[in-house]
Amino acid sequence: MGDDNEITDLVRRESSSFLEAARRESQSKGRLYNVDEEFAKTKKNHSFLVLGVTLCTIIMLTVAAMLVTTIIRRRADAAPVDVKAFADLNLRDILGDTKHSESTLEQARLELSRVQDEIDAGIQAVQRDYEASVSSIRARAYPAAEESSRIAQASAKAEAQKSALQKRYAAELAAKKAAVDKAQKEYDALNSQISESDKAQQKALDNQDALYDLEKKKLSISYEGRIANLEAARKSDAQAMKAQRDQLQRSLIERFNPTFTDSTSRSLLGGWKEPQSYPEPKGFRPSLKTAAVIDDRTIAALNLSYTDYLFLSHSLRSVSYVNSVPQTLSRMEYETRTSTAAYREALDKSGQVIEKQTQVIATQADEIADLEKRLKVSEDSLAQYRWAVAQYALQNREGGYVVDPRDRDRMVVAINPALPVADGGRAFVIRSGDTPIATLRLSVGDGQISASVVKLVEGESIQPFDAIIVEVSAGNR
Repeated sequence: MGDDNEITDLVRRESSSFLEAARRESQSKGRLYNVDEEFAKTKKNHSFLVLGVTLCTIIMLTVAAMLVTTIIRRRADAAPVDVKAFADLNLRDILGDTKHSESTLEQARLELSRVQDEIDAGIQAVQRDYEASVSSIRARAYPAAEESSRIAQASAKAEAQKSALQKRYAAELAAKKAAVDKAQKEYDALNSQISESDKAQQKALDNQDALYDLEKKKLSISYEGRIANLEAARKSDAQAMKAQRDQLQRSLIERFNPTFTDSTSRSLLGGWKEPQSYPEPKGFRPSLKTAAVIDDRTIAALNLSYTDYLFLSHSLRSVSYVNSVPQTLSRMEYETRTSTAAYREALDKSGQVIEKQTQVIATQADEIADLEKRLKVSEDSLAQYRWAVAQYALQNREGGYVVDPRDRDRMVVAINPALPVADGGRAFVIRSGDTPIATLRLSVGDGQISASVVKLVEGESIQPFDAIIVEVSAGNR
């Protein structure tokens, strides 16, 4: 390659010398070269001398060229080979490989960063959901124990989601880290092949690449500008979409999570705190079934209805409602539990009353049986007394006797069974002789005969065992 350069320089010098001589010659003669005239002269002058001289010149130039070529070839064979150019080429290849390896390393790092960014974004999303759940739980005014339990459940769920996210990206993340390590090793191996002198020469090679780097930088700036414009447009669209999403979210919250502002709702929900626990409703007393107040089918239906309500209430309260909805659901469950407990309490008291009444009835039944027994004895005794009085009246041929005159409107009398007595009939009280001291009206009812005083002689009084004369009418004979 050095010999070719020398030949080129020789030809360029000879050509320059020839052209310069021709230029001076043309300037010295002071006239322009006329082709037509010269051809005309040539036609007149046919000298063989010119032809001979021309041929000799050509032969001499040919011999000189061959001689010069032979000299140059011998010098080239004798000259030592300079491998610096090849070393430069090898250095360029190594530096090219190093740059390619550096680019590969940077790309691997970008891929690793992308995967890590996706993991971080997923973890941040899970964390946002967890914080939203905690805010929702605290906004619903749960009892302290239940609030702590729900927050613990939300934390456990978030940790499980983060663990699942890391497991999902574990294989890809490990592959990207392995690619970075491999690219780093290749880059370090190539970089170690460059000596200090080669690194110094690298600056010269970098100068050759400066123009390319400048063009690349211009292109990069152009693309970065376009990317910046696209990024700005994307951010603007994202902000617009976020505003629309927030507006839609507010609309949905106002629709499905309203805030009750009426006076009744404020009085029921204002400052409302749910009790820490609820007492279990009382059971059903057997006396209720005995008294036919309730049966097994009704008991089963009431228990099932109460259990189903609590299940549905728990399902609704586990949803992350906001505003007035959580307190409303809590107050509704409180009211249902309270009314159920009051209903069961009323049934329990009714059962107690029924049991007491049953005991009273049992006691009264015993008392009635005793009274009936005593009444039977009294009636038997009274029947004996009546039989004795009746027999006494038959023997003495009297109409009857006054037994108990204390109630003038319903005196107890004993009438001779041989005499017919009509309801409303008259009788007379005789004490001595045949003059009556009182007039009576007889009443017949329930197998017994009583008398009421119609007329009493002044100064007289009716005494037990005063004799009675019964007025017998024609219709009673």
